[in-house]
Amino acid sequence: MTTPHLGSLIDKKILEFKRNILSTLDFLNPAVVTPWNYGISEDLDMQQTTNLLSIGKLVQAAFGGRPFFEENYLSIFNEWVLSRKSDIDIYFEDFINVPPPEEVLEINEFVEQTQKRTPFIIIGLKEIANTHAILESRLDNLAKEDDDPLKVLIRDLGNVPNISRFNRKDIQLDLVNAFSANFVNKQHETISAYHEVKQLILEVLEEIPETASPQTLHEMLAFAKEHMSGREAQKMAIRAEALLVKLVEGNYKDFTHENAGSMIMREIAADAANQELVKENQLKEIDRLKAALRNLKKHGQFTSEQISEFNRYLDDTRRKASENSLIGAKPFKYTYKALEKKGIIVESTVPSFSINKTKFFISMVAAGLFSIEAKVAGVRMLVFDIELEELLEMKDHNQIEFETEHATLSVVNMLALLNKKFLS
Repeated sequence: MTTPHLGSLIDKKILEFKRNILSTLDFLNPAVVTPWNYGISEDLDMQQTTNLLSIGKLVQAAFGGRPFFEENYLSIFNEWVLSRKSDIDIYFEDFINVPPPEEVLEINEFVEQTQKRTPFIIIGLKEIANTHAILESRLDNLAKEDDDPLKVLIRDLGNVPNISRFNRKDIQLDLVNAFSANFVNKQHETISAYHEVKQLILEVLEEIPETASPQTLHEMLAFAKEHMSGREAQKMAIRAEALLVKLVEGNYKDFTHENAGSMIMREIAADAANQELVKENQLKEIDRLKAALRNLKKHGQFTSEQISEFNRYLDDTRRKASENSLIGAKPFKYTYKALEKKGIIVESTVPSFSINKTKFFISMVAAGLFSIEAKVAGVRMLVFDIELEELLEMKDHNQIEFETEHATLSVVNMLALLNKKFLS
């Protein structure tokens, strides 16, 4: 009767210890009590330092769930310390509940098909170096095969760079496949061959009569080839032997001619014992496929709606323009400085001594077509046309500016001016 209670008590103490160490000592308190070591603040007087030490003690007490003794000057906060327990439990559960990186970063093979751009993370140089060091120190445990992609990648990276702990530079790191298509395809072919061998062996096993008693995989395949002539099991046995040779020659899973049979039979037995896990993984794959399909449908619907909205806006603009009495009317006149103040002229090659003498005349010559004439001291220097559809297309593609012969103009501000004077 005492054993379950003792186990529960031990688990509780371990949880409290981990919570206290992980959350308080390693992450929060060092930055609270010695902020100058972390580049947070350097100019602190004695009173401020004392206050930070008190805050550190409060944080540690809250995470540990242990109130202060009555004689301690911080005991007035005991009620607050005890009231934070549920919040700390929620924080800690969230802290240790780390979902698979494929889900967080959306880099599984199905979601990738729906992405509009390469996924990325924002990460510090010091964090990259620390991750490199940790992976390198535990590489043999994480990647047991010599051709494991992780082992290949870490070896190619070379030695861990020395990054100062004061270097807080962040970079955008694109998440792309570091291996060539040939490498990936070769890996995929080998894995496919391995799974095919196991499936073939299972099917051959089902065809062999109970009276036969082959002791090894090689004996079983030899029996199928010799005694099941003309049957499907014979063809499957021949195919399985050919694939086994291929896997041995490729040194897959350290297969040799001597151990390949026993290793595969052990893995087949393990697969049979883990059918529930296999089923769960298959269901996850189905969920990922469904999620990718939903994303594709949403993206398709969004694209269709955007196209429809753009077409409606374009039709409405054309209609307003065709109905507007300003077509062919007297042009609007603006000085150079007026257009520059409105943000329409971004930069130009007009000489500074000519700016005060430069004027622009903007008119609508047809539905959706505008003419801009530039004059310096009353002399026509330049005439060019702007199409409304072209400006709208630039805006839709997030193009900020467009070039003319002598000036760079703002797309958005030019549209605003045309809309205000001619289309509203």
